[in-house]
Amino acid sequence: MWFVNDETLFLCVEEGTTSVAFYKIFLKVFWPCFLWGTGTALGEIPPYAISRAARLAGIANKELEEIQEAHSKWAFLGSMKVWMINFLQKHGFIGVILMSAWPNAAFDLCGICCGHFLMPFWKFLAATFIGKALIKINLQACFFITLFTEEHLANLIGAIERIIPDSLDPCVTIVGKECHTIINNTLHDARNNFHQNSLNARDDASLLKIVWNSVIFIFIGYFVVSCIEQFAQAHSAKLDREKNKYK
Repeated sequence: MWFVNDETLFLCVEEGTTSVAFYKIFLKVFWPCFLWGTGTALGEIPPYAISRAARLAGIANKELEEIQEAHSKWAFLGSMKVWMINFLQKHGFIGVILMSAWPNAAFDLCGICCGHFLMPFWKFLAATFIGKALIKINLQACFFITLFTEEHLANLIGAIERIIPDSLDPCVTIVGKECHTIINNTLHDARNNFHQNSLNARDDASLLKIVWNSVIFIFIGYFVVSCIEQFAQAHSAKLDREKNKYK
């Protein structure tokens, strides 16, 4: 899409038709989504690499220590993180896939844990790639295709209505409306809000956006420097061990 000047690149409706098949839209967005998912998978390498290098260098992992401390104080978030650590230790490859196969804001911790427990690099990367580039991204694509295509959204709402009979609908008892009606209104509101925000968005970059991008750039630079320092410390520790071995 970056190098091809084709006016039909995103043309899904064929001449003489008024609707677009779901799979045709999906095929149009598959490769951009796949590249996005692959990029997010590769982006998990630095936390893993830093944690692994620190473990090999014998440096204590401050974040894991903080999690253990929070867990001892019965903090809910700390308890959830401890559960995730134990889950990864128990299930390994499959655990990483499951943790990366949904929009998990705490997945950086998974990379840190895998590095700390010395999971092989290619095993970690393969599991992350499967979860992010093959499962999560495609599920997100399917969701947004359904949300922004009226025909497919109507089919989804109709399917929910058929699955949940009115006599057993819990939403009627709780809020007095059918579940499919609530879901339909919620999804339509979300779509309309997105369109409205897109129309109101300014083309020129605001000062806040420039500041935010600068902050992100600084964080990335600091992260790169930290990676180099951790690898240098790991290499130094390895050299020290070799020297001590021959003394």
